[in-house]
Amino acid sequence: MDIHITEDGRRITLHCADNGRGGAIANRVGLGSQLFSETCEAYGGTWQLLPTGGGAEFTMTADLTRITSSSGRVT
Repeated sequence: MDIHITEDGRRITLHCADNGRGGAIANRVGLGSQLFSETCEAYGGTWQLLPTGGGAEFTMTADLTRITSSSGRVT
């Protein structure tokens, strides 16, 4: 699995790519997708899980201005 985290001062992005040797992508809502949706709603983000030729790619973004307090610490 390849994992990359980037930020541009306003947004943070988590990108994970898997080669497909693990579990398959199921078209159902489970606890993980509920947590991702709730987190993105709270922090102004988005997420997606897409199949690739031999695996899957997960991407999640969040607005840093909504997760950083006025003291500069992540809350």
